[in-house]
Amino acid sequence: MKPIIACVKVRMGSTRYPGKVMYEVAGKPLLGHLVSRIKRSRLIDNVIIATSVNKENNIIQEFCEKNDIFCFRGDENDVLGRTLKSLE
Repeated sequence: MKPIIACVKVRMGSTRYPGKVMYEVAGKPLLGHLVSRIKRSRLIDNVIIATSVNKENNIIQEFCEKNDIFCFRGDENDVLGRTLKSLE
């Protein structure tokens, strides 16, 4: 049986609330809360964070490295391509 993988697409350059993904709530970034909730699922085997290669997203990769979460970096403007490549 193939594993079920959650691919979370995030970036720091949101137009409505830039940096929202790393905004701290209760001592942890929102991304950390999201990943914690996903990992509690009995149906999901792994979590991948897909972000862009833009320098502003280095903080996301650093968070992933510290928390043993796979982080894929791809084209800022090709969200579908970034998602598909992260799952290869």
